[in-house]
Amino acid sequence: RLRLSSSAALSFVLCLGCAPEAAPRSPDAPVEGRARLEVVGADALLEYALSARGREASRAIGRLGGLGAREHLLRLVDHPDSNPRTVALRWLRKLLDRDAYLALTLERLGEERDAHLRRSLLRGVAHRRHRPSYPTLVALMLDRDRRIAREAAEAVRRLGSAIQGELDRAMAHERPDRARKLRAIVEAWSSD
Repeated sequence: RLRLSSSAALSFVLCLGCAPEAAPRSPDAPVEGRARLEVVGADALLEYALSARGREASRAIGRLGGLGAREHLLRLVDHPDSNPRTVALRWLRKLLDRDAYLALTLERLGEERDAHLRRSLLRGVAHRRHRPSYPTLVALMLDRDRRIAREAAEAVRRLGSAIQGELDRAMAHERPDRARKLRAIVEAWSSD
């Protein structure tokens, strides 16, 4: 088990991450050797990123993204610090196909604790008009955090008629107090 904690250790890990590019490219060089070096480098970077904090973790995650290590990045979306989670999600947006990334974003939106990252995830889902996220967007209009509720309401307003059916369904099936709040939000839009 590799334990790293200093920036010198990060340099070592980043060097390991560079190992696949530094491997010999001759035709008789074994491909398995290069692939094994890449896995060892990615595993060491993952180990370091999981134990590091802040900027150092983000740099290691950026290197993992450069290697295209999707499975490793997926493990990092649960990092204890919000900045490394954000960096991992940005890399995954580049590496995963649209549907897989939006499904991950929707899942993280329900689990995320950091308000800034929640707003960012919310904007991303709304901007891409991801239909499976419509019930979540409507529910977030009643979130405890007023910034999240305001952002969700604005996203629902921008989606307009595309989300109207889900909004009507929520108003019909929510508790009376929550349905009144949703109606008040919608009525405020008409007065604008």
